[in-house]
Amino acid sequence: MDNLKITNKELDRQIQNAKREEIEWRKSGFITEAVSYDKEKDSISVKFSNGVQLLIPRICIKELDNVPVHILENITINTLQDTIYWKDIDFGYDSYALLLDILNLRKIFDSYAGRRAGQVKSEAKAKSSRENGKKGGRPKRAA
Repeated sequence: MDNLKITNKELDRQIQNAKREEIEWRKSGFITEAVSYDKEKDSISVKFSNGVQLLIPRICIKELDNVPVHILENITINTLQDTIYWKDIDFGYDSYALLLDILNLRKIFDSYAGRRAGQVKSEAKAKSSRENGKKGGRPKRAA
C-alpha cells in the first residue's frame, strides 16, 4: 500500500488537470444541463451545455410508450450529467446515445464509415489488384 501514496503537489496537479478537462468536456456539448417533460407536447426537452436544446416526442422512445404522465414528469439527470433517468421505472438513456438513436445517426455513421474505409487506397490493395488482373481479373458473377 505504501506505493500508492501521492504528494500534495501531485494531487494539486491532478485536480487542476481534471478541472481543465471538465471545462473542455463542457464545451464539447455532451453535458446534459437540463431535462423536463412537456405534457402539452408529450415530449422530452433536453438542453446541452453547448446551448443546443432538443424536444423529443415521447413516441420516439419506445420504452416510454405506456408510462403515465406523472412518472414522465419525474425525470432527472445523473451525477455525471450524461444520462436522463426516470427512477420510478428504473430507466435511463445516455444523452449522446439518445441523440444518435433519435436522429438515426448510428446507421448513417456506420454507413459513412464503411464507405470511407472502402475508399482507402493502399499499396497492398494496388498490388492485390494487379495480381488479380494477371489472373483474369474479378470473377464473373453467377447468374
